[in-house]
Amino acid sequence: MIRYSTLIIEEYLKKRFDKKTLHGLKNVSYLTMGQILSQVISFIGMAIIVRKLGSEKYGVLTTVIVFVGLFSLLNLQGTGRVLVREGSKSLGELHRYIEDLITLKNLFAIISISVTCIAAYFIKSYSFQVKIFIVIYSLTHIFEIYSSFFSSVYQASQKMKYISIFSVFKSLLYTIFGATAVYYGSGILTLILISIFSSLFILILSYRVTRSIVKFKLIRPLIWNKKILIPSVIFSVMEVLGFLSTRIDLLMISWMGTATEVGLYAVAYKIADYMQMIRSQVSTSFLPIFVQRYEGGSVRLTRLLILSGLFFILVFLVSCVASFLSKDLIVFLFGKEFLKSGYILSVLIFYIAFGYCNLPFTLSMIATHNEKVMLIIDATTAVMNVGLNYILYSRFGVMGIAYSTLVSRGISSLLGMAITINMLKRQKKFI
Repeated sequence: MIRYSTLIIEEYLKKRFDKKTLHGLKNVSYLTMGQILSQVISFIGMAIIVRKLGSEKYGVLTTVIVFVGLFSLLNLQGTGRVLVREGSKSLGELHRYIEDLITLKNLFAIISISVTCIAAYFIKSYSFQVKIFIVIYSLTHIFEIYSSFFSSVYQASQKMKYISIFSVFKSLLYTIFGATAVYYGSGILTLILISIFSSLFILILSYRVTRSIVKFKLIRPLIWNKKILIPSVIFSVMEVLGFLSTRIDLLMISWMGTATEVGLYAVAYKIADYMQMIRSQVSTSFLPIFVQRYEGGSVRLTRLLILSGLFFILVFLVSCVASFLSKDLIVFLFGKEFLKSGYILSVLIFYIAFGYCNLPFTLSMIATHNEKVMLIIDATTAVMNVGLNYILYSRFGVMGIAYSTLVSRGISSLLGMAITINMLKRQKKFI
């Protein structure tokens, strides 16, 4: 019966969609299901860890992770999108692009680690212990570089199942060992070490799989390939601006407030971020499809608008339900100590809908090499969010940070859609 139903669904999809779209939907299903499973596992681990650590210690752990994440932006994170875009056009050339970047990326990893440690030393609001944690966790910059390369290979070759498999496996390792360690009385340092070794183990496995798809050398002389370096820098700047428009919230709280406030906001932010991660998987799956669509000619604007509207309505309705249940859910999972996290989440959750709404237009800009224009949108959002954070925190406390994110992301979404439509119409990419 199940097999018969599956065949009916497959035949229906084949009639409704072409092969490229079906392949994109297949990749989305891999990534979405993998991401859901991964996040369910992570969420279980988070519930145990947060309950055992409490808001203050969890705030310290979050501060360490986010602070190191700020300087991972020096790792030229934008190279991933460029590798996917170029590799989608010609998978046979992907190894050359990786080799052209690998030595430069290693150099930037060393710079990132050094800058992270130096910057932590000068943050007066951080204790000596927090600074030591930051120095240790900064080693993850190295892992991030190679993980990005491997992920780009899976995306360009449209073998997204490997991203899901390794994501689930990594979450499982950290959750089992992390939750067990905290349950038996271990603290923040143990969790950081478990995270580092879990990442390293998964990276080794991923390397072996990647080599079976694309052969590339890890040791190469330093090469300056402007074709991929310039757009990589642009995408990296966009990553910086993206950080300033979202994750900077937690860092600003750690600078202006207390570790307890960081912990309270981090719980709400993490739950909202689960939905944002699914958006990232949809983006990952459909970027190669968008690249090929625009390479083949123009795209119907009405289809993008309909898709954008459907995304917004669906996610907004889900957000309404999540907002209504947020306070009771958080108290049930994490305890009464985190009741304020529920109030924060009831507001913060709605920013996700704006991100989904703008997704088809973001992919269109990347696929048509208009990433420079996107800097205007991201820069506007970043400046607005940082400014509003400072103003609204002084007036409303951590709730003000949630209001700031909601307002800045809403304006950013509308601005992004307007600029994209105007730009691609002039380039005759829309019909």
